[in-house]
Amino acid sequence: MTVAQKFDKGLRHIFSDPNMPAALLKDFIMEDWVDDLDFSSLQPSDILPL
Repeated sequence: MTVAQKFDKGLRHIFSDPNMPAALLKDFIMEDWVDDLDFSSLQPSDILPL
């Protein structure tokens, strides 16, 4: 397994939790507009297998 594949696998694991994108945006982007985003509409995208 290449380094890139290990990195991709780790990111897939982190983002398998549907709350993670919202948490990352809210914790790292200190802007008012983030509170206006509708995270309930997020859907997983098709990802190619490793």
